[in-house]
Amino acid sequence: MTNDERSNHPDKRHFMWYLPVMVSRQILSNPNLNDSDLMKLCDSYFGDANFTADLTSCSMIYIPTNDRGNHWFCIKADLGIQMAYIFYSKPATRSNLFRKRLTKQVMEVLHRALRLQYGDLYKLMSANLTLLMLKGNPCNMRLTESFACKIRYDCGLFVIKFMQGFNYPSGVHRMDDTERPRLLMDLLLDPNNREGHTVVKFDDWKAKKGQTGFVYAGGHLVRLDSNNL
Repeated sequence: MTNDERSNHPDKRHFMWYLPVMVSRQILSNPNLNDSDLMKLCDSYFGDANFTADLTSCSMIYIPTNDRGNHWFCIKADLGIQMAYIFYSKPATRSNLFRKRLTKQVMEVLHRALRLQYGDLYKLMSANLTLLMLKGNPCNMRLTESFACKIRYDCGLFVIKFMQGFNYPSGVHRMDDTERPRLLMDLLLDPNNREGHTVVKFDDWKAKKGQTGFVYAGGHLVRLDSNNL
């Protein structure tokens, strides 16, 4: 999606920013990031060569996020109205407050990182964002009202489709069976996928691993040694 923005806007005036999940993962795994840590994060993910571009053109920032290792949701920061949204496909009221806290934590650190990266320009754009977050209500749940996903393992696909701008109708419980292979082919055939030529058939891969002392069983690679024989 970032590459699509680059193709559509070669002048680097990207309307959408799509940050990788490692941004939220690093923030949530270390909530006490200092300015030095934040600069490393900025160097890794911000800038024309990474996932961001001209700040004044940015309207939306999408950040895929994981909830305790078992559910994917997406944070969407609308810079125009200075509001952060949560999208998650599985209605679960017991987890709503927890996801709000995760979102607040990510947004507060992202706010600091953007100030470090863009300085006075970001300060002018986010005059009200700090007040919004410090009041403890950075999240707007309206985007979740029309979505329902009861199949947990589809949550990641719902997040991807949400970031792509798809608006699924209320009551959708799971993805169409064609979505996973379509996503796989999109990734495999993308011109930016430099490793696409190394993909091999699954049976060939298993046979090759077997020659090196591994067997594929139960969804995992297991090394064969004297204890397994």
